[in-house]
Amino acid sequence: MARKRLDGQPLQSWNDVSEALAAIGKVDRQIELQEITMQQEIDAAKGKAAKAAAPLLEEKARLETQIMLYADAQREELNDKKSKTLYFGTVGYRKSTKVILPRQPEKLAEIVIRLRARGMDSCIISKPDQVNKDELRKYDAQTIGAVGAKVDIKDAFWYEVDRDHLAEK
Repeated sequence: MARKRLDGQPLQSWNDVSEALAAIGKVDRQIELQEITMQQEIDAAKGKAAKAAAPLLEEKARLETQIMLYADAQREELNDKKSKTLYFGTVGYRKSTKVILPRQPEKLAEIVIRLRARGMDSCIISKPDQVNKDELRKYDAQTIGAVGAKVDIKDAFWYEVDRDHLAEK
């Protein structure tokens, strides 16, 4: 369970704090049960929709195949046109260009070198430099300040519910 920060009315004793933690644990459990029920209902609805849509998707695929086969057979009628507008829609062909890159990292690295050599830097995606705060936090405040960052140290309140002990209550 994640630690949480809070502001609010103070309790009167440590026993009150323990009881409040138990109450939070119970509320968390109720919320989790509701979320589980909701997710089960969503999964059931998705399954039902997929089952109902399956024959429709098969029919759509069958019709798409028939249209494509007919258009292929009648392609000469299109002459220089790339499409034919019909009452219920348009069918046609369009030029589709894909760039296929090798999956091997060493071959991709060679491509990047060649792109840079040709001045095609716009074809290269570089991740912008970002600061890793977790690594920077490992340094002392003076070093962090020297690089232009700041350190903000606070005593922030947090809590964590002991879920194992909730069963005893």
